[in-house]
Amino acid sequence: ERKDVLSGLFFMLTIGAYVRYVRHPASLVRYGTVILLFALGLLSKNMLVTLPFVLLLLDYWPLNRVTDFTPRTLLRLVVEKWPLFALALASCVITFLVPEEVPVGDRLSLALRMENAVVSYVIYLRQMVDPSGLAALYPNPVEHLPFGQVAGALGLLLAISGGIFAFRRRYPYLAVGWLWYLGMMVPVIGVVQISYYAHADRYTYLPQIGLSLMLTWLAADLIAGLRYRRVALGALSAVVLSALIYSAHMQVSYWQNNESLWTHTLECTTNNYVAHNNLGNTLEGRGQTDAAFAQYRKALELKPDYAKAHNNLGLLLESLGQIDEAIAHYQRALEVNPAFAEAYNNLGNALAGIGQFDVAIAHYRKALEIKPDSAVAYNNLGIALARIGQADTAVAYFQKALDIKPDYAEAHNNRGIALKSRGQIDPAIADFQRAIEIKPDYVEARYNLGLTLNRQGKIADAVIQWREAVRLQPDNIILLNQLARALATSSAGSVRNGVEAIDLAQRAVQLSGGQEPAILDTLAAAYAETGRFSDAVETVERAVSQAYARGNTALADAIRPRIRLYRSGSPYREAQTSTLRMN
Repeated sequence: ERKDVLSGLFFMLTIGAYVRYVRHPASLVRYGTVILLFALGLLSKNMLVTLPFVLLLLDYWPLNRVTDFTPRTLLRLVVEKWPLFALALASCVITFLVPEEVPVGDRLSLALRMENAVVSYVIYLRQMVDPSGLAALYPNPVEHLPFGQVAGALGLLLAISGGIFAFRRRYPYLAVGWLWYLGMMVPVIGVVQISYYAHADRYTYLPQIGLSLMLTWLAADLIAGLRYRRVALGALSAVVLSALIYSAHMQVSYWQNNESLWTHTLECTTNNYVAHNNLGNTLEGRGQTDAAFAQYRKALELKPDYAKAHNNLGLLLESLGQIDEAIAHYQRALEVNPAFAEAYNNLGNALAGIGQFDVAIAHYRKALEIKPDSAVAYNNLGIALARIGQADTAVAYFQKALDIKPDYAEAHNNRGIALKSRGQIDPAIADFQRAIEIKPDYVEARYNLGLTLNRQGKIADAVIQWREAVRLQPDNIILLNQLARALATSSAGSVRNGVEAIDLAQRAVQLSGGQEPAILDTLAAAYAETGRFSDAVETVERAVSQAYARGNTALADAIRPRIRLYRSGSPYREAQTSTLRMN
């Protein structure tokens, strides 16, 4: 939007400077101003490459510099503008040399691009006089357009062009305005594909000036003889302005949120696979997984090789635990678009989730080859390397993620975990604290900071972190158990609170269904802390029984001695330790 505003400003300034130059053609300063303004306009948006041709049209009318259409006259006007044409050519070459951004699956054949261009010219005409049914985007057609639609659009364009040619001498501004419109649309009409849009409303902000010029001067000529033309024009302007205000008001209402925007887009377009995908993404973010799933499926039904929909559906399936199906969709997305860095990253996450770290690492590295500034991929690569014991290398990759995105809380947390595994406790604590500063509701960073402080013997400070984590996530079983265990078994009397520990442990038992032996062990310790030793014995015996039933003899053997301890009327004390967890 900022580029559109700047390019429009420089467009008008360049035309104004050119008109001043024409009045004083010997002024090198004024001609230099034209060149400078045009260059700045190209820097803001290269759509202005057609401006030298617009200046040629203005030479014809209203500047009346074309007295005849001899080659000599035309050549003189073109040569006069050679610096502008040189700049325009340079802009075109630079644009051509930039790697193509249109994914393989979205590229259209030349025939389909020509069909779409002809139809788009007419669509823009209709939208100018009837700005209703506008959508956020109009994706490229997935198959050839109906012959009647293309033929009708081509016929209309030829008819308008023929009529304007017939009246070119009487109404020269018609030819100027029409060629202005047709010519300025060339860079964005789609013959040279620049995106997955069939057309876009924003492309017309400069070309439609030509159409407005036509209508304005034609209206002035047609009513020149009317007696009350000022009143008539004033009334007509009021009606048109009111209609446009109402249309703008209605259009803005559709942009209240993503759901209303994409729902409206689907209402006024057909086969809009992009809108289905985007609506699915919005619904998924709101927790409406079934509705999101249906939207992704509809997008793929309309365009089976739509890489973004495959990637998004993969993310949804992965969140639902359907890893194999998710992996299949990530792989399909990469078949369609081998340069899809996000899909490589997501595929790496899915493979890491099932323990295939070596393969995941290869996918993260591929994502970084395509997108070297991806802090997320560096972070994920660091996690995978840490999981296979390469903590030193992992720290380096977490640092790269933070070099790109210094306020990346997850990377600070994960680097803290890796640093702690290397025995660098103080730097680890600093990373956890920084993660919390960036993201105060970051529960895992608070959990990890608490564990690290506890290892340093700062149990009171650790409990502060765990209390806040439980406040943020009151139904998190791991947090409930950790805090309850600290309050029940800490060797620091100032920290222990058996009553609170019982409450926390009972909630953890309830949430876990009473089937987790480690949580039952915590509840037993909390009972013992308050002197309820019979309840403690009964609970710890259940914990041992369930541990053996699960085949976890190591845990059962660790818990079993506490039966004798509680029967003797003694509470259990321990130093709180646990395993740090990564995102």
